[in-house]
Amino acid sequence: MKNIPFFSGDLMRFCALGNEEGLFILINKILKKWYPTQEEAFTSNFIIRGDYNFSFENGEIKELL
Repeated sequence: MKNIPFFSGDLMRFCALGNEEGLFILINKILKKWYPTQEEAFTSNFIIRGDYNFSFENGEIKELL
C-alpha cells in the first residue's frame, strides 16, 4: 500500500497524515479524548478511494485494488 506521509504529530496520541490538500486525523483513543468535548472517541468502518485506496473494517486496514 502507498504510504501516507506524516503531516504533524506522531502515533502516540494524535497525528495528521496527508498534506495541505487533505488530512486524515488519527488519535490514540486509549490515551486521548476527543477535543474540545473530552468525549470518548469511537472507531467506525470506512472506505477511502482516490490517491489512497484502502478500507478500515472491523479494526483492520485493508488495501483495495
